[in-house]
Amino acid sequence: MTLAPGLLSAVTCVVAGLFGPQAVFASNSAPPSASAPPSASALRAEVERVQGEAGKRKAFSVGFEQEFFSSLRKRTRRSSGTLLFLAPRNFRWEISKPSNELYVNNGKEFWKYTEATRHAQKLPASSVELDFVDLVLRLDSLSQRYDVAPWVRQELPVAKKAGGELPAATSDDPPPAVNGMLLLALTPKQEGTQEKIFLRVDDRKAEVRELRIRYRNGNRTRIVFEALKEGGVEASRFDFTPPPGTAVDAIK
Repeated sequence: MTLAPGLLSAVTCVVAGLFGPQAVFASNSAPPSASAPPSASALRAEVERVQGEAGKRKAFSVGFEQEFFSSLRKRTRRSSGTLLFLAPRNFRWEISKPSNELYVNNGKEFWKYTEATRHAQKLPASSVELDFVDLVLRLDSLSQRYDVAPWVRQELPVAKKAGGELPAATSDDPPPAVNGMLLLALTPKQEGTQEKIFLRVDDRKAEVRELRIRYRNGNRTRIVFEALKEGGVEASRFDFTPPPGTAVDAIK
């Protein structure tokens, strides 16, 4: 699965401090929680606390499962793999299923490599290819870049498909409210490819469990993170040398 343009940079922002073990795909079939969303002041205080905790993380690895919905093809593609992070902005997004793909940024250059086609692209480190990764890695500056509100079920008829409700990857409805989980709806302060972002965060550990992004072109992505491990990440994991016989495109 090749990631759509603009998908990489949002993950980078949330990644640096929002993951945790035991993440699972939440069902949309459960009834909405009766608990009221937090007040604006309570939400702001909680977000500030989570941002402070997230900013303390300097290195971690975490597994992920991703669903990408194409509005053009009306199809959902699934992939899974591992994300590595090393402060301040090094990340390695490695897909292992259904095929091997690698996206790695060491602050000097950004590489994209697809094993099946033996093709690599070398881009500037400032590339916004993985916008969702940037979202995860920079959780500590969340409120500077987004307007933050509670993620609540929309007061509209539930969208349906043949056989039941829409799958979570194409729905804006949150999972059932659970104590210790912070549900956030983010609106970018600067207009770009992202229209709306939804986060499920373990507020006690400052770990992102689920991330959904709705893009202006109708595409959507949903990522669930699990089995976060802090530390143990070597700087050499963010260097990349194309294997012999690889076609390389350098993009400036």
